[in-house]
Amino acid sequence: MKISFDFRIFLHQKFGGISRYYVSLFYSFKNEKNILSNVICLFHLNKYLEENSRDFLNNVYLSKLKQGDFIVFNLAKLFNQIWEIVYLTLFPPDIYHITYYDRIPFHNRRTKIVISVYDMIHELYPEQFSEKASQIKKECVKAADLVICISENTKKDLIQIFGIEENKIRVIYLGFKEFDHSNNIDPSIPSILPNSYILFVGQRQGYKNFEGLAKAYAYSSELNQKFQLVCFGGGQFTEEENVMIRKFEIEGKVIQIDGDDNLLKICYEKAFVFVYPSLYEGFGIPPLEAMSCGTPVCCSNTSSLPEVVGDAAILFNPLYTEEIKLAMLEILNSIVKRQELIAKGMHRIKYFTWKKCASETLDAYQSIL
Repeated sequence: MKISFDFRIFLHQKFGGISRYYVSLFYSFKNEKNILSNVICLFHLNKYLEENSRDFLNNVYLSKLKQGDFIVFNLAKLFNQIWEIVYLTLFPPDIYHITYYDRIPFHNRRTKIVISVYDMIHELYPEQFSEKASQIKKECVKAADLVICISENTKKDLIQIFGIEENKIRVIYLGFKEFDHSNNIDPSIPSILPNSYILFVGQRQGYKNFEGLAKAYAYSSELNQKFQLVCFGGGQFTEEENVMIRKFEIEGKVIQIDGDDNLLKICYEKAFVFVYPSLYEGFGIPPLEAMSCGTPVCCSNTSSLPEVVGDAAILFNPLYTEEIKLAMLEILNSIVKRQELIAKGMHRIKYFTWKKCASETLDAYQSIL
C-alpha cells in the first residue's frame, strides 16, 4: 500500500498536536511490511519535519517564515499545490491523507481520499472563527472517501452538524508522546516554578475556559493560599486577562511560562494537580500527558473528555465554578484519592498509543481499497 500525506498542516503549523499526529503515523507505518509512505511537501515551516529531515527528503524548511509574511507563505503554498497536482498525476498513491481542511485537489480517482476530523469547534463556537473555514471543511469532508474521527463525540457532532453518512466514518483514538523521564533536570529550570502549584496547559481563550478555573481558584482561600496557579504555554497574559486577574484579586499568584517539552514534563511532574476546564475538546491529550507524569487530573465532563480519561480523573461541569473548586479540594483533602487517581492514570494511558492508532488507521485505509 502506498500512502501519501499532503503538505497543508506542515505549512501552517510549526509545532502542534495535528502535525505531531501525522509524523507519528508516518514513523509507525515505516515499521510495517509492504507499506510505503511519504509527505508531498516542497516547502514547510514544521519543526517535526525539520528535526527528522533525513526521513522527510526533498523539502525546504522555511525557518525564517513569520506569520505576517503573506507573500512568501502564498508562494510556498502555490509551489506546494503545483507539485501536489504533478505528483498525484504521475505517481498516484493508493491513499492520500489530507492533513487539514482544504478543497480536494485534482487527482487520479484510483487514489482514495482520507480526511481526519479533530473536532467541531468551528461549528459549535462560530463567533470565534471564520465561517469560510467551516464551509471548506464541510466540502472536504463530504468529498472524502473515508473520514477518521478522533473520538466518538466528534463523530456524533460531525453526523449531527454536517449530516455525514455514518458508514464512511471510523473512530480512531490518538496516541500521545510520552516524555523521556530519564532526562536529567536542568537545575535552572525548577527555580522558575513555585514550590506548590496547580497547573493549566495550553491556549486560554474562549472555550478553553481559563477564566472558569481562575475564578474557582480565586474563590477558595484554601487553594490560593497554599498553591500558585501556573499556566504553561498560550503566550503571555493579555491585558484582558490581567484585568480579570486583578478583578479576582489573585495578582502575583498566577504566573505564565513558555518552554519546550522538557520544561512541560517538569511542570507536569512537580504540579500538585493538573486541571483541564475546557468546554469542548475533540480529544484532549494534556490529561494523558499529566497522567503519564504521575500527576492527578481534574477535568471537564463535556464532549470527548470522559472518553479519554475514563475513571482516572475527577470530572466536573466546567460551567459551575463551585464544581471546579470542589474537584481540586477533593484531591487536596484526600491523600487516598490522590494516590488512587495517579494509579488509575498510569493504567489509563496504556489505551492510547501511536502503535495502536497506526494499526487501526491502516485497517481503515484497507477497508476502502
